[in-house]
Amino acid sequence: MAGPTELDGILPDADVNLREYIDQLVEEGYSVGGADRPDPQLIDPGGRAVATWREDYPYDELLDRDTYEQEKYLLQVELLKLQY
Repeated sequence: MAGPTELDGILPDADVNLREYIDQLVEEGYSVGGADRPDPQLIDPGGRAVATWREDYPYDELLDRDTYEQEKYLLQVELLKLQY
């Protein structure tokens, strides 16, 4: 079974298969940690947090909010330049 961040081909119809996929993760021993917090974590069967934020993430480390907003602003400016 592919890991929780390797969904390509596993969920061709996400609406139908998502519940089955979640059930399969639970059967394999995955759980949710910190469900009462704003950003819960997926916990693997070994008790380690899964770095789900890394899926298709273009940077080596997670950006803080201020850096993200600055990068986003600069990219939006460049997009506007291309439109005109």
